[in-house]
This record gives sequence, structure tokens and C-alpha cells, in this order.
Amino acid sequence: MGLLLLLVLILGSIGCLAPEKEEGVLRYNLGPEPRTLDPALAMGEPELTVILACFEGLTRLAPGGEIVPGVAKDWDISPDACTYTFYLREDAHWSNGEPVQAADFVYAWRRALHPEIASPYAYQLYNIKNAEAFNSGEITDPELVGVRALNENTLQVDLEYPTGYFLSLAAFPTYFPVYSPLVEEGPADWWLDPDAYVGNGPFVLSSWEGRQRLSLVPNDKYWDGDSVRLSGLEFVMVGEPATELALFETGDIHLANRLPAGELARLQEEGLLQKGGDLAVNYYYLNTRSGPLTDARVRRALALAVNRRDLVDFVTRGGEEIALALVPPGVEVGGVDFRRRGGDYIVDNAGDEARALLEGAGYPGGEGFPQLQLLIPADGDFAPTAAALQEMWRQELGIEVNIVPQEWQVFFSTVAGGDFDLAAVGWNADYIDPNSFLEIFLSHGGNNFSFWQNDEYDKLLVAARMEVDPVARMDLYHQAEELLLAEMPFIPLYFPLLYYLEAEGLEDVFLSPLGMVDFKWAALGN
Repeated sequence: MGLLLLLVLILGSIGCLAPEKEEGVLRYNLGPEPRTLDPALAMGEPELTVILACFEGLTRLAPGGEIVPGVAKDWDISPDACTYTFYLREDAHWSNGEPVQAADFVYAWRRALHPEIASPYAYQLYNIKNAEAFNSGEITDPELVGVRALNENTLQVDLEYPTGYFLSLAAFPTYFPVYSPLVEEGPADWWLDPDAYVGNGPFVLSSWEGRQRLSLVPNDKYWDGDSVRLSGLEFVMVGEPATELALFETGDIHLANRLPAGELARLQEEGLLQKGGDLAVNYYYLNTRSGPLTDARVRRALALAVNRRDLVDFVTRGGEEIALALVPPGVEVGGVDFRRRGGDYIVDNAGDEARALLEGAGYPGGEGFPQLQLLIPADGDFAPTAAALQEMWRQELGIEVNIVPQEWQVFFSTVAGGDFDLAAVGWNADYIDPNSFLEIFLSHGGNNFSFWQNDEYDKLLVAARMEVDPVARMDLYHQAEELLLAEMPFIPLYFPLLYYLEAEGLEDVFLSPLGMVDFKWAALGN
């Protein structure tokens, strides 16, 4: 009877969430509600996926990993690879019919770099000349930042140093243009009003029903509208993987990519499970400003006491590769896999070494060690992993960790404010280069929620960015990663795989290895 009641409650809640089934409208679960739809401030997968549907940058990442023209129809690169000149399409328009111009990119990039905006991804623009100096307040004149409109349709970008992945960076939402009249004249939360929201991508926002549903329709002003085959998008917002799976199995969504670990084997046996590439790592931030975690020996003890093999075999059960470093396999430098060349920097399940480190820090057998608070998002499948590590630390080190679930927006605010000891996160590459992972831990990086600072590490990353020779560049990145793992401001857990389910007739959805879902080319068959 209890099980029957549970099923009734689940199915009843699904009925409330399920959108009406309109022909040609693709239904997808975003997970948590987006925190923002402002390209300068977005950083989570839900908001980035919506922004990718509503906006477009100079370039776009296409299926197969190829960088293709976006708003820019073509570009020139100077012989020293430090100046890019982009030629914008004359038929690129905002959803209100106004032309997209080079000045729109200048405005958006300077805005993302402005210290008052506090963009978490401002550091992604640091390749641009004087961008870091402007973002830090060292210079105050935005005209000194190396981006300028030569005319309405020509954008020139001057870089601090050659950046081989710059065209990939230009496809990331922080580099997207924004419609300046709306941002300047509208309210601070200008992105909340679907009627006023102006984008330049394949879709446009049509409604936002609280935490229930986001609706998008094709943008009839989009320059490549012939490629858009859907008649709309309906995004629901459900945090629990089990509920997402139920929505898929009842036909209420067409795509599910947040699947409960306990169901993967069944779905595989039924021939439903599909697998895609994913450049990602799951890890825990360690707040290096918090109590005993200021000591690198304590941080290393926590990391070495984790049995990752048991974690992926018995808890996550998705065939993941354990992470004994930061950068996942599949990221190449000069045609060589960075992870395979660098190998591992720590040992899995090294309980003896962990206990020795903890004793050296003054906590033999965990004696006198304060209880730590582990923050996890309430949405998603974070709880089983947290419970497993909680027990490992209790048994191996004699310390207690209290698990604190928080709703996504509260979780993010708490972590950003530094009010935690440990925090569970996952990170997808923003572009295909080791730097996309290593720059997380830059001393003043907008996503460095470990608050760890190391001048030598920062210098190694700067030197690597400026290095043209791929072998020397890879060596510098490996030195930085080795230093990072010695100081351990985070606990690497595993490199996740991308498992998903697609409804029959769904085709050409691009599940990017960068963690976003691109619906530009998607279609629904009968």
C-alpha cells in the first residue's frame, strides 16, 4: 500500500509538471531553475543551455566538435596570431529586427569585464589585451581593452598572446553579444521578462512560468532560420533524476540526460541507453579559508582517504573512470591526450598515508577534529556519493562530516559566499583545452570557490598560454596540475560519462561535450 501511495504521488506530481504535447515542440528537463539568463552572469548548465538557444556568438560549436561560423561569416588571423578580424553577417538580426553589429560585441565584452558586474567568467576574456587589467581595476578606461568595432560589420580583437583555442572561446556564452538598449534602459533583472527579452539565436523566449516551465519559439529574425526545424521548445524544471526518468517513460519529455544510477543497468539491458562524449570531472571544493582545511595536509588526507574504485563500482555505477588528477581524458594538446601523457598525481584509497597526514596536522585518529559541513545541491544525484564519502572519512580518519542539501540557487550563493567547508560540484570544459579546467583555480578566478591562491600556479598558467610549442605548453600545464594536486584545494572523484535517452523520432540534438545541449539542428519525426 505504501509503494502504491508513493507511485500515485509521483505520477500526480508528474501530471502537474508535464507540458501540453504540441506537434513539433521538443520537451526537455533543464533540472534546476536557471539563476539568470544574462550571458555575462550565467555559469550553470540550466542557464547556459537556455542562453545557447536564445543567443549566438561569433562562432558556434557544431556536432562533431567543429567550430563553425556564427554571427561572424569569416575572419582573418594575423601572422603573429595576436589579432583576429571578424566579418559579421549583414543578415544577422536581433529578435526585434534590429541588426546585430560589431558594437554589440564590444559592449557585451566590456560589460562582462567591468568590475561592478562581477561576472564569474570574466577571466575567460583575459586573453584579450588589457582585459585582466580592466577587470581588476588596474586600468579604468574600457577603450584600452583590445576589442573595437572598425565599422558596423567588422570587429577587431587584439590578444595579449597567441591563443590557439580563441575561436572555441568565442562560441561560449560569456562572449555572446547583448542588446545594449535593453540592458541599459531595463531593470537589473531585464532577462526575467519574456516579452522584453531580446536575443539573436535560433529561438526566442516566449514564456516563463515560475519554476514550472520555460517556453521558446523559433526566432523568425535568425539569419540561419532554415536550419531550425522545431516549432518550439518546452523546458520543465525537475531536480530529481528518478522523476526525470519517469517523465521520459510516460512520454512527457523527449530527452533525458540526468538518469538515476540505479537504473542504468536496466536501461542498458533494454537497449534504450545511449552514451556520448563528456569532457567533465566531478569533485569537491575544499574551502581553504575554513578551519582545519587551511592546512594542505588535512586537505590531502581527505582526498587520499577516498576509495574511488568502490565509489564508481557500487554507488555511481555508470562505468566512470576514477579521477586522480583534474583534467579528464579526451583533451588534446598538439594531438596528444593530456591526461594519458600526464598520468596520475595521487593514489586512490591510500588510507595509511591519509591517517599519517592527519596525525601530522595534529589530529591523530581524528581526535579533536571539528565536524565539517558538506554542501550538496538538493537537485540531482549528489546524495548517494556524499553519504558514501561521509562513511569513508568516518572509518578511515575518524572524522564526522554533516551533509547539508540546498536548493540550487541557495547552494550557489552559499558556495560563492564561502560559507561552507566542502561543496559537491561537477565541471564541464568550456572549451577544449586543459586550461579550461586548470584556470578554475587561478587565484582570483571567478569560479575558484576553494579560495586557494598560489602565485607560482598563476605564473605557470600564464606561461602556458603564451607558449606556442605544444610540447612545452603541455609540460607547463602538467607542472601546474602537479602543484595543484600537491596543495589539494579540491578532491577529484571521477570523470563522468554522458548517458541519455532519446524518444523515437528525435534527431540531431547536439549534446555537447561541454555540458550544454544545443537544439538548433534538432527535429522531431512522427
